[in-house]
Amino acid sequence: MRAIVMLLLVRQVQSSVYMEDSLRRMAAMGLDALVEIGPGKALSGFVKKTVPELPVYAVETAAELEQLTETIKGASL
Repeated sequence: MRAIVMLLLVRQVQSSVYMEDSLRRMAAMGLDALVEIGPGKALSGFVKKTVPELPVYAVETAAELEQLTETIKGASL
């Protein structure tokens, strides 16, 4: 059991590193913005800390998605 827990902890730490690398790479490739869809804003917070120059939007409801779509339609991000 202890070995399984240790393995899972290693994977969890590696996953956040991969996420950070992925975010930095996407920003370097010219990503305009990132949209987090779903409850909570944990990923948005992580993105803001990792690549603060990248605009990030958190959307929890269909109404918020519709509003964001109208806001950024035709906008230069």
